[in-house]
Amino acid sequence: MTELKLLSIDIENSPHKVWTYKLWGNNVYIAPDMVIEQSKIMCFAATWIGEDSEPLFFSTFHNGYQGMMQAFWNLMNEADALVYFNGDRFDRPKIQKELLVAGFDPPSPSKGIDLYTIIKRHFDFPYKRLDEVAKALGLTGKIGSHKANWKKCLENDPDAWQRMKTYNIQDVVLNEQVFDIIKPWIGGSVIPSDALHEGKNAMCRCGSTNLTKEGFRQTLTGKFQRYRCRTCGTWLTTGRSISKTDLRPESR
Repeated sequence: MTELKLLSIDIENSPHKVWTYKLWGNNVYIAPDMVIEQSKIMCFAATWIGEDSEPLFFSTFHNGYQGMMQAFWNLMNEADALVYFNGDRFDRPKIQKELLVAGFDPPSPSKGIDLYTIIKRHFDFPYKRLDEVAKALGLTGKIGSHKANWKKCLENDPDAWQRMKTYNIQDVVLNEQVFDIIKPWIGGSVIPSDALHEGKNAMCRCGSTNLTKEGFRQTLTGKFQRYRCRTCGTWLTTGRSISKTDLRPESR
């Protein structure tokens, strides 16, 4: 089994620049002709999960906008899955929109592993932000950053960009650390893994071959051998049934 290439990513965005007469309230609407400049990705950090390599950082300040987006495309094109926090709703649509507008073709398809969605579905943490979840798991939290630092970055302040780099990289490091802790709880439908077959070298997605048989999984269409990885605790099921049944309801 070839080990999956999992890329932890996190983006930071510039604010919208607009003309407005009202600064607060529930019904503030900014018409398109009052928008001076729309929010854009200003930088991103990434790290390959499970690899002993330094986290990557790209920004409009260091690489130019087109260079930053090219780096994004290259990494996404190489990844089997993207690991992010609230990325299904935020990061991925934002990235894809900006790749489209910048003239890029789609990178190779990759699965999304959204830690926020998984945590919300499986665990009753009272606060589900990355910082609080990381601290509850005994990890160092996010590095604090004041919104004023974004403004200084947009003014091309080198010191502000260094603070942004440190802040951004810490987020992808936390993504990887949280992912490693909750990975045994993530179902195979989220982390794809090769089917296990009798007589072949069975390997968990973590790379371990230390698997033990742990009963069976019965479905409406068959009976499947179930395994447990003794290294990371993940449960796995064969892709081939050992006996066939058909208990599916008849169509009406």
